[in-house]
Amino acid sequence: MKYDRDVRLRFLILGCLALLLPARTAWAHAGGRAQLYIATAAVAPAAGGWSVTTVLRDLDSGAPEPGFAVQVSGTGPAGAAFGPVALADADGTGRYQGPLPAVAGGAWALTVRASEVPGGNAALPVQRTYNVTLRPGQAVDLSKAKVASSGKGGGSGALPVVVAALTLLVAAVGGGVWFGRHRRAMVPAR
Repeated sequence: MKYDRDVRLRFLILGCLALLLPARTAWAHAGGRAQLYIATAAVAPAAGGWSVTTVLRDLDSGAPEPGFAVQVSGTGPAGAAFGPVALADADGTGRYQGPLPAVAGGAWALTVRASEVPGGNAALPVQRTYNVTLRPGQAVDLSKAKVASSGKGGGSGALPVVVAALTLLVAAVGGGVWFGRHRRAMVPAR
């Protein structure tokens, strides 16, 4: 009897897991769209000013995400502002670069925004604003700078689905165990 109950429990667990497998691809992306995040971002001195570089990845897989619209804009000292300036992914590797217009050194709030382009891959946009101090001749790793805000994107919408699926699995397994222990023995009628 214990053997039968163990076998039934294993089949119940496998059945629940099999039901969850088709949903795996839906968890990979929110609504079939990539969830973009800014993996790295940096500003470095370049000929005639500054250059900005950022790497865009998918939050779920960590894969590089080429083919998106990536822009940077900023506000700085004495009301100075620029942008948005489009960054290009010349190599198709998810590494976007571009020159900044002539900006003075000092305290800046730099905003990097990435979004889908019409006819391109679908994605949830992401936006990050970094508070940095630009000093002539010094590179700044924005990834280590204070993040002033993180706008749209950057979070995982799959977490509630995973928690719900695990809760359902635990309930199914627990229910199977409970029913296995509290089942009445079938006695043939005479």
